[in-house]
Amino acid sequence: MEKLSVYHLVRDSCHQYQDRPFHWIWDEKQRTFVGITYGDWFLSMGKLSAYLFSKGLKRGDKVGLVCDNRTEWSLCSFGIVCAGGVDVPRGTDASPEDITYILGHTEAKIAFLEKNSVLQKLRSKPESFSALEVLVLIEEESTFDGLAEIRGKFPKLEILTLDKALSLGEAFLTKKGDEILRQAGEALTHKDSATIIYTSGTTGVPKGVVLRHRSFTWSVHQLHQFVPVTYQDRTVVFLPPWHIAERILETALVSWGASMACSSVSTLQRDFGIVRPTVLVSVPRVWEALHRRIWDTAKKGPAWKFTVFRLAVRIAEFYNSVYDTLTGNYCASEDEPSDEKAKDKFVSLLFFGPSYLANLLAQKILEPVRNSLGGKLRFAFCGAGAMPPKIQFFFRSIGIPIIETYGMTETTGMGAMGRFPIPKTGAIGPVFPGAHIKLVDEQGKIVTEPGARGIVWHKGPHVTPGYFKDEEKNRASLVDGWFDSGDLFVWTKTGELRFAGRAKDTIVLSSGENVEPEPIESKIGETGFSQFAVVAGQDRKFLTLLIVPDFEKLRERFLLEGKKLPSSDSELAADPQVLQFYKDLIKRTISEKNGFKNFERISNLAVLDKPFTKGEELTETMKVKRKVVLEKYSDLIRRLYE
Repeated sequence: MEKLSVYHLVRDSCHQYQDRPFHWIWDEKQRTFVGITYGDWFLSMGKLSAYLFSKGLKRGDKVGLVCDNRTEWSLCSFGIVCAGGVDVPRGTDASPEDITYILGHTEAKIAFLEKNSVLQKLRSKPESFSALEVLVLIEEESTFDGLAEIRGKFPKLEILTLDKALSLGEAFLTKKGDEILRQAGEALTHKDSATIIYTSGTTGVPKGVVLRHRSFTWSVHQLHQFVPVTYQDRTVVFLPPWHIAERILETALVSWGASMACSSVSTLQRDFGIVRPTVLVSVPRVWEALHRRIWDTAKKGPAWKFTVFRLAVRIAEFYNSVYDTLTGNYCASEDEPSDEKAKDKFVSLLFFGPSYLANLLAQKILEPVRNSLGGKLRFAFCGAGAMPPKIQFFFRSIGIPIIETYGMTETTGMGAMGRFPIPKTGAIGPVFPGAHIKLVDEQGKIVTEPGARGIVWHKGPHVTPGYFKDEEKNRASLVDGWFDSGDLFVWTKTGELRFAGRAKDTIVLSSGENVEPEPIESKIGETGFSQFAVVAGQDRKFLTLLIVPDFEKLRERFLLEGKKLPSSDSELAADPQVLQFYKDLIKRTISEKNGFKNFERISNLAVLDKPFTKGEELTETMKVKRKVVLEKYSDLIRRLYE
């Protein structure tokens, strides 16, 4: 049954699963994870909510939360939301300008923050303290610099640690009783705001996406209908916790009574081995990095082992291809000739038995790869970007099906999702159960024909009621309850959605041809020799490309040919033989053979000498800020056309 609010969801789950572990916390002395039960965590959350009440928190008040992935994140976030507050989250790597803007825009009087680096960002913008009344430090005071100076300049600002806030909250409950928590929680309804997530996206200033309690409770209720997760499942979380994919995952995990361990890129391998997750959520860039690491590790071993590994992968992929053809587990946008389809199925039937037996052996050989991710992973989700089909098919073939999802912060991360247990290849999947989606073409007509492109419009309880204090954006994006995503998709013959690009990224050549850069960039990414690729060409005769090499892999490739590239990345990028390598690679990759039209080919390119970084050229989920890149390298792009 759908819960009335996030408070009701959390309360019921913490009661039902009170003796089961919720969070696994790293203990440095024991060098392992120790568990916190749902019951104990709920008591701590109540203490934090009580502290907020003691500081005058009222229903609908905004509370800043600048924090990365750690156990305290969920304590603070749920503590705020279940008390009737509206959390306003952001990561610690946000710029001083963004943090100051967000705190000021929401008029937050209370803020939680992690890390000394965040405090120093606020110190560089003294105006950020002007409206604050309470500043809660998630770490010990001794780790923060300049507190005495801040207290001197802002004597009315109360600064204390999270531990102290919990202690004061406990004292408040002793004095006032637990009824204050229950009354505040029971008063919440699905119409109350739960969070305002500021998304920088790939362009523009941060915009605050308002999500209500029902945005979460409805989405979680729908997930319960078809996602096979139970209280016995566990996961390792490592995405930015304020990102909508992580927010909905965490809320859903609570509803299932499942457990989680917070991790980071540097400790991920260790944590996989100890926690042994059964389900994961990540973004395409992480899966690409894991894919690259798996192959690089295999190559570093004895030659015969690599040969066996490569053969096992080919057998596993062949078996899955046969399975898909035989069962129709693939998506098509056009009608297939019945005779060809019958022929393909007949051939697949002949190969099915032998390939099935061969795959059993291949899976034994590939077991160490699965073990590197803990060995218990049943499936994984991938969102916040287009998943390269090659990468998705690889993981599925080795026994880790990745369920691709499509959604936005504005839709609580919900929109479309692949089917369980094995998603169809060639598309994301059908519309999320209970959600409404329509495709609209440039003339404003609804698209129903498979293969025809249209912009996705969303409608349902999961859709944002609007952007915070931004009526202009609301009028432009919301029409009669429908939200304009700006994302281009096509329908398949069997009703799945296939990503086709983003309307705002469409490149219009001087010849009038429209080009979607993402399919081109994604195909280049599949080669394994680029970290990032950005296509340019607006109002030009032809397309050009900026490419960030995978420097290590490129050097290894040239060494195999007996050539040594410069050790300096800047010298490597300027090496003529590297430029020629990429020109040849792109010519082979973006070709008619691979389904690209003549006007989609790349006529010139430049090799960049520095990787893109989060906060500059990349968003928090590692998506390229196209506008930023094109502006930053505008002179270089101009020279490509000379």
